[in-house]
Amino acid sequence: MADGGFLAVGFTSAFLPTASDQDNIKALARTGGLPSDSGKAQLRIIVSAAPAELERYDAEIRKLHSEEHQQNPLHISRLTRERKALASYAAYCRSILSPIRKLPNELIVDIFELCFPASLYELSHTASMEEEMGRISHAYLLKLAHVCSHWYCIAMETPKLWSTITVDVESELWDRSNNRVNTALGALEFSLMRGKDYPLKLNACVTSGIIPLSICGLLLRHIRRWKKVYFLSNRPPPWPASASLDQLVSLDFDVVGWDHVGTFLKAPRLTELTFSGNIEEVPMLPWAQLKNITYDSRETTTANAAYSVLFVLRLATNVHECTLYLDFREDPCQEAWDPDSDMQHVTSPVKVLYIELSTEDSDVAGIFQSVTLPSLDSLHLYPADDATPPVWSAGDFVALAERSGFDTHLTYLRIEVIVTDVDLLRCLRALDQLEVLDVTEYIPPGDAVAQATTITDKFLQALIVAPGASSALPKLRSIYLCSVLDFSDASFVDMLASRRRRAQGEADGGSGEKFKVKLEWFTTRRRDVSFETLDEIVQLKCEPAIHHSVVVEAGV
Repeated sequence: MADGGFLAVGFTSAFLPTASDQDNIKALARTGGLPSDSGKAQLRIIVSAAPAELERYDAEIRKLHSEEHQQNPLHISRLTRERKALASYAAYCRSILSPIRKLPNELIVDIFELCFPASLYELSHTASMEEEMGRISHAYLLKLAHVCSHWYCIAMETPKLWSTITVDVESELWDRSNNRVNTALGALEFSLMRGKDYPLKLNACVTSGIIPLSICGLLLRHIRRWKKVYFLSNRPPPWPASASLDQLVSLDFDVVGWDHVGTFLKAPRLTELTFSGNIEEVPMLPWAQLKNITYDSRETTTANAAYSVLFVLRLATNVHECTLYLDFREDPCQEAWDPDSDMQHVTSPVKVLYIELSTEDSDVAGIFQSVTLPSLDSLHLYPADDATPPVWSAGDFVALAERSGFDTHLTYLRIEVIVTDVDLLRCLRALDQLEVLDVTEYIPPGDAVAQATTITDKFLQALIVAPGASSALPKLRSIYLCSVLDFSDASFVDMLASRRRRAQGEADGGSGEKFKVKLEWFTTRRRDVSFETLDEIVQLKCEPAIHHSVVVEAGV
């Protein structure tokens, strides 16, 4: 009994930390600091010895519990406390020696950014005020800040981490949570202040009422920081009479009365603009420096929308890329685009043009008649998801191509229109520099197959390249076809084979590059593609085929 009591009292560990050791290691863990080289060596000794020492404690405690005449419970309690202290101390040592504590602050900031929830970028009404508060206050950063004082300093003192603000005010939600509105406004102000002078990415959607005006006021206090901005409001916010907008590069807004505001005139870096609505007066913007413009007329009246499009192209004298969302389903398109009016014709330097068109009569002629595009490199024309493709006017397009000089600079054409093979070939013969052709045929609603198809044997045979003979699109290097398969397999394979020879240099003018082809077909189609044809296509390719019942894609 005496011997057992002596063993229990005498059992201990040379590595057991003192109270001072435990306080020091906890303080070091909180601050995120690192010990000296000699201190690190001591910590490594603890980490290395701890598993065996903890096993010794476990064995001794089991022994005391299993003896017929148990030792004094105070002895077991002391050993349990010592084991817990050693285990905790060893865990702190491992944490301090962990690789992440060796990372420079810049890399920790990068890691924090990877934790950034996608929802903070997105404009979406939240289900509760708690969710809205979490988004406004950057709750994910607040959680990271509680790990240690070092992380707290990084999270709270790095303006870059607070440089994205998303506010999506759904009035009813805020009205129902009226007692928490001041808290939410305080959280928004806190987040904005943490960003200090760092350029701000802002997504803001606010509606009418007293609360949104307060939010707009907070956001406009930081207008000097605006860099990439989406701003939607159905009433004019309190724009500052003058502001320094040296950071602003991208502006996407739909705000009542914005075209009467000169706030954005002095924004020397502004190059991207997205907006909607009618243009009845010249908006006060630095038009000459804009390079990328997106204009949405889907919620405007037809005549004003058409006028607004031409107005934009005329004002933006240095635009590079332009995207137009046009909806002329309320009134006939040709009435909106009057080619006989001097005010309805412009010359634009745009190089890349996307047009999503919705028209009730499916007529695209007015657009082609009203513009000249002497620098256009890439043209994309397609219908909205719920609209019938527009009718392609070969005569008007050829006229546009001739006055714009498409034969010298247009290299990319993507169309989803209603056009016959003959009319499309007529247009393509005016495009000697075209390198990429993307054509989607029209499928009427229901199960019917189009009566007048575009991609036919005649169309494919015109693209065959033969030595000493002329062909359409002599510089074509990629073709993408979405078809009802109203052509023979032989014509398709012959076209690919000739283009393969041309691409590999076996025909005159070969470039040595692969010719790329992608063929998709609709569920409703005239026929199936045979396995024999797919095998022939595989034999033509220089890389493995991707083919199944919907698409065959290759580089030949």
